[in-house]
Amino acid sequence: MTVNNNQNVTAGKLKASRCLHELVADETAPGTGIDADRFWASLADLVDDFGERNKQLLSKRDKFQARTDDWHTSDAGKCSDSRETRELLTDIGDLAIRDPMEAAV
Repeated sequence: MTVNNNQNVTAGKLKASRCLHELVADETAPGTGIDADRFWASLADLVDDFGERNKQLLSKRDKFQARTDDWHTSDAGKCSDSRETRELLTDIGDLAIRDPMEAAV
């Protein structure tokens, strides 16, 4: 474990706040059969495996949010039409409308 001046701790390949590092070491890991070093190593593996995909998904979410924000800004002061709102949310993937008959199956 290495500590820098910003109170971050280097745990394996990751950096975490000292507070989080201590929480894992002192309260979360004990009694689980997984020591803190193994936890950080496993988390680093997950970040390696899924980090890029997570960045892509967060970028996609940011684009959806920007589009939603723009729509609300351009519609400011108007009474929203629920059909238009539903179309926007369906179009950007925030809402999936299913046939009610599918739910009954």
